[in-house]
Amino acid sequence: MSQKEQYYDLQPSFNAGVISPDVANRTDLEKYRYALLKGRNVFVRPYGSVYRRPGMRFMAQCKYPDKKAILVEFNFSTSISYLLEFGHKYIRVFKDNVYLGVEVASPFEEKELRKLRFTQSGDTLFIASGVRNVQLLQRFNEMDWRMKEMDLTNPYFDILATSSGTAAQTPEETKPVRVDMTFTTAGNYTFTPPISGEYTITLAGGGGAGAWYYLKKGSFYKEYARGGRGEKKVITLYLMEGTTYNGKIGQNGSPQAYSGTSNGVTKGDNGGSATFFTESVAGGPGGQASGGSSTYNDGDGISFNYYHHHTDGKDLSSDGQTGGYYDSNGTYHQAETPYVRVQINTEHAGGITVATEGIASSSKTGTTHITSSTKNTFTPTMVGGCIKLWHNVGGDTVTLTSTGSNTSNFTLVGKAWKVITHGKWGGAVSIQYSKDGALWRQYRRYTSRYADGNGDFNASESGTVDEYTYMRIVTDVNAGTVTVDLTREPYTHEGYAQITKFNSDTDVTGKVIKSFGMTEATKDYAFSVWSPQFGYPRCIGFFQDRLVLASSKRYPYAVWMSRTGDYYNFSTEKAAGTVTDDSAIMLSLVNRKEFEIKHIFTHSDLILFTDGNEWIIQGNETVTPTKCTPKSQSTRGCEDVPPLGIGGRVVYIQRRGKTVRDFAYTFDTDNYDGTDLTILAKHLTQDNPIVGDCYQQDPNSMCFFVTENGTLNCLTYIADQKVFAWSQADTKGKFEDVETVTSGSKDIVYTVVKRNLGGKEVRTIEYFTELPETDTADEYIMLDAAYRFEVGARTNEFSGFELYAGSKVDVLGDGMHFRDVPVSDDGTIGPLPKNVSHVTVGLPYTSEIEIPNIELPTSNGTQQGRFKKVDEVILNLSHSQGGEIGNSSRFTDPIPYGGKGLYSGQLKATMPNQTEGGYERLGRVYIKHNEPYPFELSSIVRVVSFGG
Repeated sequence: MSQKEQYYDLQPSFNAGVISPDVANRTDLEKYRYALLKGRNVFVRPYGSVYRRPGMRFMAQCKYPDKKAILVEFNFSTSISYLLEFGHKYIRVFKDNVYLGVEVASPFEEKELRKLRFTQSGDTLFIASGVRNVQLLQRFNEMDWRMKEMDLTNPYFDILATSSGTAAQTPEETKPVRVDMTFTTAGNYTFTPPISGEYTITLAGGGGAGAWYYLKKGSFYKEYARGGRGEKKVITLYLMEGTTYNGKIGQNGSPQAYSGTSNGVTKGDNGGSATFFTESVAGGPGGQASGGSSTYNDGDGISFNYYHHHTDGKDLSSDGQTGGYYDSNGTYHQAETPYVRVQINTEHAGGITVATEGIASSSKTGTTHITSSTKNTFTPTMVGGCIKLWHNVGGDTVTLTSTGSNTSNFTLVGKAWKVITHGKWGGAVSIQYSKDGALWRQYRRYTSRYADGNGDFNASESGTVDEYTYMRIVTDVNAGTVTVDLTREPYTHEGYAQITKFNSDTDVTGKVIKSFGMTEATKDYAFSVWSPQFGYPRCIGFFQDRLVLASSKRYPYAVWMSRTGDYYNFSTEKAAGTVTDDSAIMLSLVNRKEFEIKHIFTHSDLILFTDGNEWIIQGNETVTPTKCTPKSQSTRGCEDVPPLGIGGRVVYIQRRGKTVRDFAYTFDTDNYDGTDLTILAKHLTQDNPIVGDCYQQDPNSMCFFVTENGTLNCLTYIADQKVFAWSQADTKGKFEDVETVTSGSKDIVYTVVKRNLGGKEVRTIEYFTELPETDTADEYIMLDAAYRFEVGARTNEFSGFELYAGSKVDVLGDGMHFRDVPVSDDGTIGPLPKNVSHVTVGLPYTSEIEIPNIELPTSNGTQQGRFKKVDEVILNLSHSQGGEIGNSSRFTDPIPYGGKGLYSGQLKATMPNQTEGGYERLGRVYIKHNEPYPFELSSIVRVVSFGG
C-alpha cells in the first residue's frame, strides 16, 4: 500500500468479546477481527454489538451490613417467582422487587452459605449443606413460609455390624461374609464381590530371576547375581456387589546361567507383573553376571588377567516377592511368583468401625433404651441418626378353640403364614390383619355348614406378606366346636429406631420407628449413613422421580437415590428374594483418589461433578438397584460454584476457579466433554477465582460470574453459533453474589453488593434494569444503587436517601446530568443548580471499549509494528449519547453528536492526535463513557493513513 493512502477498515461485530493481552497480537485467529482488548462495564449482544451495561436499581439493604448473603430463586410457577435472601441464620422473601416482610429462621450460618445446594419440587425448596440434615423451605401461601428438617425416619442403612463387619441393607445379607481370595495363576482372572464395601487389595509383582556366570579360563571364577524384589502395594477400593472386576497375573521369567571359557554376560528375566482393575505393579528386575579376559605383557611373556562382575536386580519394594538366586553349589532357588489378594476390610466395612458384641433394645416399640455390651459403641454425635437391629424370630402358633364368638391373641408375621382348622363345626372363621395392632381388617374368611353333627369343611391355607403384619383369629361358630391354628413361620425381623439422646458409650435413648422383633441382644445391627457422626448429604437433586443425595463426610463419593416417587424413603424391599426395582439405591464412584462429589446436575442423564472428574448415570433406561452404573467421562474437576444449564449443555467452573468450561454429549466420541470458554480471556480470572454465578437467558443468553475480588465477569454464550464473548463489570464496591429470577417474560439479574457509603459499610441487593426501546434519555437508568422517582413540583433538593448519607451521588434530572452532588447526613440530596421533576439518583460507573490493533493483508507482509494513524472513525450507533473517543485512554475527545437527545445512525468522529503527526504503531480505538446515558456500538470503521 502506498504511503499516505487512506484505508477504511471495518470491524463489523464485537461478538468475540474481550481477549487477553497474551493473545492480543494473534492476528491469525478468526475471532481477532471481532474482538475487544477492553470491555469494561459493557455487555456484548450475540449478534455483535457492544453496549454500555444498564445501571442497577436499589431494591433493599441486606439484613446485616457486616455479614455476607446469597440470593436464590424460588420459582413457584411460570408467572410467579420469588427472590430469597439467605443470610446468617435467616431467609427473607422478595417478590417483584419488593420485600414481602416475610423472614424465616434458618440454621445456616454465614460460613455455610457458599456450600449450600438447592433443588425445588413444587412448593418445596430442598437445601443440602453437608453439616446438617437436609432442610425444606415450604411455601404455604405468599405470606406463609416455613422451614423444617427432612424426615429421615426411612434412611439408608449401609453398615451392617456383624462379626464380619459386612455391609448390607436386608436381612438376607446378615450372615457373616468373609472374602480372602488370592490369585496366583499366570493369565487373566475376574473377581465379583459378593457384597458392596471397602476391600483391601494387595498387589505383588514377582521377584526377578537370578544369573550365574562360571568362567573356566585361567583360574576358575564364579559370579552369582540375585534377582530384585517385585513392586508391592496395598490399596483400599470400594467395590460394588455383582460388578465384575478384571485382572491379570504375569509370568515370572527364567534364570540365566553360563559355564565355559567364553567371555560374556548373563541376565535373569524380570519378574511377572500383577494387575487388578486399574491398579498394577511391576515385577522385580533380573540379576546380571559377567566374566571375561584381557591381556598384558609383564616382561616375562604373555599372561592372562581375568575379570568377573555381578549386579543384583534392584529391589522395587522392601517387602515384595523375593528374587531368584544361585547358591555356591550352582543350585537355583526360584523367585517368588506374583499374586493379587482380595479381602473384605472387616475393620472398616462400609467405612466405619463398629462394635459387634451385641445390641439390645429395652422395648420393641415406643421410647426405648438401646444398650451395647461393648464399650465405645455410641458417641454423642450419633444423636439424630438411626440404628437398625436384625433378629432371627422363631415360629409361633396361635391356637383358638371356640364354640361361639371369640377372638385370639395376635402374632406378628414377618414373611410366611399358615392357617389350619380342625373339628366339626358350623359358622365362620376369619383371619384378620393389622399394620399397627389397633385397626383390624378382614384378611381371610372360611365357612362351614353343620348338619347331623358333621361339619363339611376345614381350611388349610398358607401365604406370605410383603411387610410386617399382625394377624389374629376371629370365630363366629353357631354349631359344633372348631380349633384354629394360625402359624407364623420363622423369619428375620428388621426394626430401627432414631437415636434421640446419648447416655453413655454403651447406652442411648431412641424412638422406635419400625418395631423391633425382639428385646434380646443381637450382633447384627447397622447405623444409618446420615447423622452428625457420619455427616449429611452435600448435594441434592431429582432424577427419574427419585430424590438424589450425594457426598457426605463419611462417604464423599457416594450417591443415594430414594424410592421411586417416595422422596423421603430410602429403604429397600425384596420380593421373592430379589430387591424390587423401586427400592432405594446407593452407589459409589470407584476411583483411586476418592474425589468428593461437588454437584449433581439433572439432564437427560444424571451428571455428577467431583473435584477431580466428571461422571454420568445414563437416563435412557429406568434406573433400578440392579441397573444403575456410573460412567467416568472426563478428568477436569470442578469448584463449589453451581453448574449452569444452558440449552442442552452445562457450563461449570473447573477446579481452582480460573477456567470456565462447557460440558455436553458428543456423538463423535460417544462421551461427554467440552470446551475451555476462557481460553482467550485468561486474564479475567488470573489470581481472581470465580465464587458465584447465574445465567440470564434473555435478552442476550449471558452468564454472570462473581469473582473473589468483587468484579463481575460476563459471558455471552450461544454454543451452536460459536459465540463466547467476555466482558467485565465493576461498581463502586464489590459484587458478592448474583442470581437470576424469571418474572413472567423477563429474566432479571440481581446482585449483592458490598459498598462503603459515607464512611459506613453496607450490603445492598440491586438488579440490572432493562434498556427501554426509546430515544428519551430520562427513561434509562444508567447509575448503580439507583433510585428513580418523580416529584409533583420541580425542586432542587430531595430527602429520604439515608443510604447515601455523607457521600456523593450523580443525578439525572429531566435529562440533565449533575455530577458529585453531596448528600447530607440526614439523607438530603442537593441542592442542584436547577429544579427538576423527573429524577434518577445513584452512583456513576465508567464504561471502556478498546479495539485491537489494525491488521490488513498487504503485498509486503503484516501491518504490525508499522507506523500508521487513525485519522477518523465512523461509528454505527443506536440510542447513544455521551462518551469520549481517542487512540488511548490518555488522549480522548468528546464524541461529537451535534445535537441533543439520543442518537442512532452513523457518526463520524475525528481522532485526537496523541503524538506529533499522530502516527504510531498500533492503530487502536479507545472509547470511554461515564455519563448516565446509554451507548451502543454495532460496528466501527477506522480510516487509517500509513507512513509517518
